[in-house]
Amino acid sequence: MKKYKLPLDLLIGIISFYSIILSRYGFNDTILSIHEKPFFVIILLILLANYIVGLYDRNLGNLTNIANKIFVSNLSIFIISIFIFYIFPDIIISPKTNLVLFLATNGLIVYGYHYYLTIKGRFKKYVYINGEGEDYNDLINHLKNEKDFYFEYKGNIDFDNIDNYSHLKNKAVFVIDTNSEIVKQNKTKISEQVYKGFEYIELKQFFEDTMQRIPLQMIDEMWFITYMQRKSKTTYVFFKRAFDIFCALLLLPTFLLFPIVMLAMYIEDGRKYKSKFLIKQNRVGILGKIINIPKIRSRRYDDPGVAFGAKDNPVTFIGRILRPSRIDELPQLFSVFRGDISLIGPRPEIDHITEELSKVIPFFKMRTLVQPGLSGWAQVNQDYVPKDLYETKLKLSYDLYYIKHRSISLEVKIMLKTIRTILSRFGS
Repeated sequence: MKKYKLPLDLLIGIISFYSIILSRYGFNDTILSIHEKPFFVIILLILLANYIVGLYDRNLGNLTNIANKIFVSNLSIFIISIFIFYIFPDIIISPKTNLVLFLATNGLIVYGYHYYLTIKGRFKKYVYINGEGEDYNDLINHLKNEKDFYFEYKGNIDFDNIDNYSHLKNKAVFVIDTNSEIVKQNKTKISEQVYKGFEYIELKQFFEDTMQRIPLQMIDEMWFITYMQRKSKTTYVFFKRAFDIFCALLLLPTFLLFPIVMLAMYIEDGRKYKSKFLIKQNRVGILGKIINIPKIRSRRYDDPGVAFGAKDNPVTFIGRILRPSRIDELPQLFSVFRGDISLIGPRPEIDHITEELSKVIPFFKMRTLVQPGLSGWAQVNQDYVPKDLYETKLKLSYDLYYIKHRSISLEVKIMLKTIRTILSRFGS
């Protein structure tokens, strides 16, 4: 459904604009010419705000959640618009009532169609699945508990009575593990159903599309040979590097915060202040290269990286303030300039922790196939530091998804989700 939510929201914005202007002024070319450009900008800002607040996520929860997201999005755009009009007086929306009426009309229509598509489940399909294992269980729990508006879990496939699904031809999706014995035994029946128009999807692909991560238990060395040897396109590499440098330069003024942070750290530590403001950690870069990246100290001691799961180096009070906003990672912009890391990519792991985890998690080092980054697909989906092996495997599954699907559009998506993550931490 996400594939047409954005175009629909764009269309709704255009319809809302012309409805307000024409109903108030009729076909007045002067009024239209004055308002078209600023309202086009506002419509684009609304689409951006809708994405940041999560209106296009597949799991929206309930009507209240949808209404809250639309309200926050529209209120934010109203405040931003007033600010823009104040800074740039040549941009005219007069009277401001037009802006209020537009946002109200647009918000109500968007709410109505999101209710129709998601809560009512207009395009939802029933899902019958065959599979087993930890990843399979994660998928089933997601479908049962997360209120996925694409699919509704109905149970396991009954291969003995497979013809009984004939009435679900256009309403169901059958997800199968092609490596399982029961699927191999029923491949003739399945092929006949496919010929009749039934929709069958391979379990690994369905898991990847639905969970937006790679099912670690379902892949092997051949999977990496098949999917992970794709080289990044030249245009993607160029724009990614140019964007890294541009954003790093844009963020340089944030270094003005450093004296304030230093003073706060000095006050917290008292006269016995001996720890460093900046620490440097050896982390694993692309293809296992050891890189040295700076970071504002957020733990009590200047440890270059505590052991995985250790609790003997607690986060300081100032560190608990810095970490949600990621201010402690701002010095890593120097590493971005050097090209050791990118803005977007799998977070580089500390070298000795990488060695420890590689012994217990298969393919863990494969996350270094691409350049690491300040924020990644795992960070915007987990939003917490893994505390055990299960959560670390989860991080790896997101990192592998990023590596397989890396593109400019995914980079933009991660950037917007990073903004959402930081704003939500400020609001919590």
